[in-house]
Amino acid sequence: MRGVDVSVRSPVASGKDALGNAIVTWSKPRTVSDVLVQAGATLNSVESNRPQGTVVAYTCVWPKSDASSLRGCQVMVPGDTAWYSVVGDPKATPDGQMARPFRIRNRIVEVAMKDG
Repeated sequence: MRGVDVSVRSPVASGKDALGNAIVTWSKPRTVSDVLVQAGATLNSVESNRPQGTVVAYTCVWPKSDASSLRGCQVMVPGDTAWYSVVGDPKATPDGQMARPFRIRNRIVEVAMKDG
């Protein structure tokens, strides 16, 4: 398997609006190399207020060489033009938890986008 280059952008707080809500803009995208990307299932949204919604997701195996936080970030995968939101705050497997030869500390990163 070969990894691909993905684009990642981070949220940047840029003040508050008239109602006191945070205004979020996005950083300039950076490239992360050698990410394994697997297309996830397209599911119907189960939210009652979005009966026509769909959820599209990818599962990315993030290289251990990039240890930056992905909380709140968005990812664009090759061949796609949409930004997908990172689910949660992915962490690497703790040291000593995996036996040899499986001592890789890659992170499993789920990304999703909801339409509808």
